[in-house]
Amino acid sequence: MSEWIKVFAPATIGNIGPGFDVLGLAVKHVGDILEARKIAEGVVISEIESDIPLSSDPAKNTAGIAALESASPAQH
Repeated sequence: MSEWIKVFAPATIGNIGPGFDVLGLAVKHVGDILEARKIAEGVVISEIESDIPLSSDPAKNTAGIAALESASPAQH
């Protein structure tokens, strides 16, 4: 159960010209890196490196919310 994954989510620029929320750009080399592994306790955010304060509560963190949804059984 100790296999780690590492993902990168690029920063984006939205609201470009007449496209408003339709057009956007990903910014190369700027973004968030997430390293995670599955554990028996569920979703735990152990460390955040950021210039701004971010919540380590998975239910109040966008990466944590995505992880919680991914880890839960599919709802049909």
